[in-house]
Amino acid sequence: MRLGDLGEICGGSTPSTKNPAFWDGSIPWVVPTDVSRNNGFFISDTERKITDAGLKSCAAKLLPPGTVIMTSRATIADVVINKVPMTTNQGFINIICNDALVFNEFLAFWIKFNKKLFEARAHRVTFREISKSNFKNIQINLPPLAEQKAIAKVLRAVQEAKEARWRELALERERKAALMEHLFAHGTRGEPRKKTEIGEIPESWRVAKLGEIGKVITGTTPPTEIADYFNGPYMFITPGDIEQGKYITKTQRYLSKDGLKVSRQLPPNTVIVVCIGATIGKVAMTSAESAINQQINALIVKKQFSPQFVYYAIDYRSNYLPLLAGRAAVPIVNKSAFEAFSIPMPSLISEQEEIATILSVCDDKIAALEQELSLLEELFNTLLEELMTGRLSALPLVEDESAS
Repeated sequence: MRLGDLGEICGGSTPSTKNPAFWDGSIPWVVPTDVSRNNGFFISDTERKITDAGLKSCAAKLLPPGTVIMTSRATIADVVINKVPMTTNQGFINIICNDALVFNEFLAFWIKFNKKLFEARAHRVTFREISKSNFKNIQINLPPLAEQKAIAKVLRAVQEAKEARWRELALERERKAALMEHLFAHGTRGEPRKKTEIGEIPESWRVAKLGEIGKVITGTTPPTEIADYFNGPYMFITPGDIEQGKYITKTQRYLSKDGLKVSRQLPPNTVIVVCIGATIGKVAMTSAESAINQQINALIVKKQFSPQFVYYAIDYRSNYLPLLAGRAAVPIVNKSAFEAFSIPMPSLISEQEEIATILSVCDDKIAALEQELSLLEELFNTLLEELMTGRLSALPLVEDESAS
């Protein structure tokens, strides 16, 4: 059967942006970023909305709840199902399903599984796009409707577990951000506050420059033509290795002992910060002896300070680091500017450690949720492949429901 036979296939449109009467209404208007930012399987709201007049002014169609909404331009075959009436811009192919032929959730999962097929059918002008005619002619082998619903039920259960973890993760990240805001402004001892050049801080704290707190080292890359410098046991950290999370535990490249010496050896618990390019301010810590490339500055913290606290303090103020980069084609925070960068610093190392411990608990919870999400994503992808290829049958579920 062709996809075009499964129901009404329609696109979207954009009302004139020059007419304010068409905008800020009550009709949700989906654009691709609404889908890419949506961690769930269903969508019920959008960033922008149009008016009834805006809908009537263009070729957009008000889509009934349950429509399968698929991106068709640039990013292809990202898919959601609307829970309320809404419309889309022209970057979508929308399927209003014939319920007697296809279960909308099964079709959405089938599209997700066949993403590469849709990408292969796309053509490129200024960006990749799959046309409605190409979409309609794609063949689909449909199991019986009861089996479609059983397959979707299995996949939806895992999808809902993923969504629950996403919500927990978002809340935990918000909680950490709120805690950082409070702890760096108020401390843990209920002190009066004072105004400084970096904002209000507890009265006994001071504003400290990174160059006073430790030794700043700019990284370097060993000569790549010398093979003996690479493929050893020591991590060689580049900006791409610094993701969310405190400690770097694996990297894309590794150095030998000789390579480590050439690239400047860093001890564990060194704070590292990206200082060149679009990701200035990304911060992490070394978990073992390692080295960094020239896009990263390292801070080896003096013994009278807590490296973990310094990590969190830099992370707290990381949005200000790009301001030191100037307006060069490739922004860079040089070593002297980095050394002059200021953070709030408690006078007592015990308070530094207390704050670091509080925030580490948040990080541990975030890491656990991220791990759960990763495992659920792996389970979902495995089930999606097994069920859509027929290697795993959903018939037992159909029989169970019939029996009940």
